[in-house]
Amino acid sequence: MKRVLCVYFSQSGQLGDCMDSLTRPLKDLDGVEVETLVVSPQKAYPYPWTFFRFFDVFPEAFLEIPPAMETPAHELNPGDYDLIILGYHVWFLKLSLPMLGFLNSRDARVLAGTPVVMVNACRNMWHRAWFQVRNLVQGLGGRIIGHVVLIDQGPASATFLTTPLWLFTGRKKVIPSLPAAGVSSGDIDSLQTVGQRLGVALEKGELETCRLVKLSDEVPEVSGKYMLPEKFGLLLFWPWATLARLAGRLWYGLRYPVELLFFLSLFFSVLVMVPLCLVVGLILRLFFQGRVGAYLQSLHNPFAAGKGGA
Repeated sequence: MKRVLCVYFSQSGQLGDCMDSLTRPLKDLDGVEVETLVVSPQKAYPYPWTFFRFFDVFPEAFLEIPPAMETPAHELNPGDYDLIILGYHVWFLKLSLPMLGFLNSRDARVLAGTPVVMVNACRNMWHRAWFQVRNLVQGLGGRIIGHVVLIDQGPASATFLTTPLWLFTGRKKVIPSLPAAGVSSGDIDSLQTVGQRLGVALEKGELETCRLVKLSDEVPEVSGKYMLPEKFGLLLFWPWATLARLAGRLWYGLRYPVELLFFLSLFFSVLVMVPLCLVVGLILRLFFQGRVGAYLQSLHNPFAAGKGGA
């Protein structure tokens, strides 16, 4: 009997749909058992979010401070599974806190020596979170054999509105003239092809040579246009996250005005600095094609060991 563990955290249910689609072909196979673990922080995160609760997770998410996690129903040990499928989100350019909590918990030792497929559903900027989670998984001894990235449907100008509205209202379609928020149903359904490939490799004992990469059908190549905006965001976020944490140590309520100022700076940056970074990034890619190419290749190649690209 081959055993597969599917681990993820999902508030809206979208990542759960992605994982269900991917594992459906595996569940149809004789001799394959698929187990699902939905990780649970001890302090729950609301959905839909309120404004200040959403921005109040920013300091810990960006500074990579894991939350305390609930213990799974049964103990997880290395060697328990033949394949682990790990779903993750991006929060403030970093790995979401629930998955960060899991990967820093005792239960994450289950990854040691096991083939791992990573699945990410996000808006558009996912590079830093990928390097972060890749290094964590490899540090735990997991052997990454695949990486799936599904990008929210619609142009970035539309998702700038639709994604926050989805988070704060719980509704994927708020503005009728704009595409629905989140990953398209076609992209989610396409994960069954990934599951079929994994099923064949699992049955043949060829997971180690699977080397699977899947990107959104609408965005089939890793784009370099967000490389500079994301790096700018990392520089912008660090002082605000650090200041909010320091303010909270004096009195927790002091975090809120700092986080409000961070939101205002973020809003200004999206309107002014991000478009400027896109233009500057286009110019830099013309003069530094080699470096940019190597960076993008590191995103296309999730199987290399080490911490390159971080």
